[in-house]
Amino acid sequence: MTEPTDAQADAGSDPCSSCKAGELCVEHIVEGGALFLADAGRCANGRVPVPSGGRTICETAPSYTCDKLPVGCNGASHCGCARSLCNSANLCKDVSPTLMQCTLQAP
Repeated sequence: MTEPTDAQADAGSDPCSSCKAGELCVEHIVEGGALFLADAGRCANGRVPVPSGGRTICETAPSYTCDKLPVGCNGASHCGCARSLCNSANLCKDVSPTLMQCTLQAP
């Protein structure tokens, strides 16, 4: 497993560009948990503004990893064959052939 550099994320470049052949880019998202409201549309470091019900809240910024694609996953649904890469996240979404999104919905 490799992780894109902070410089890549800060520069707004594709965080999945560092993934190699045979790897899958996995986006890890946390939704919910403690409620932090944005201040004039801005959030503290490590959080991103998200529109929610007529207001803007601050959620944890997503993180990305490049994980080895399990054997037998080529052409198959990633959420079906590589679900273990989501760890404890309760939602999985195949975004593209090279990107899987794992979302943990915190209470």
